[in-house]
Amino acid sequence: MAWYGLAAKGFKAGGFNEAENSGDISNFEFDNEESTTFEFGVKSSLANGAPRLDVAVFHTQFDDLQISAAGLKSGSVRYFLAVIHRQ
Repeated sequence: MAWYGLAAKGFKAGGFNEAENSGDISNFEFDNEESTTFEFGVKSSLANGAPRLDVAVFHTQFDDLQISAAGLKSGSVRYFLAVIHRQ
């Protein structure tokens, strides 16, 4: 039987939303996306090594999640980047 655990932090760089045209310059730039991940689990072999049981539990928390989205504007499809802020 082997137990394991993992903790990790990651990020995706911020940038500029070229599709932003509201006139508000603060909507043009977006922040880094950051994530924190935790995982814990066990790997084991049962009776005589025949069946194997693996169990894992994980959780990832995002700050300023960046998603690509599409929407209709003036009858045409527009692609843009949206940032979801954690509250």
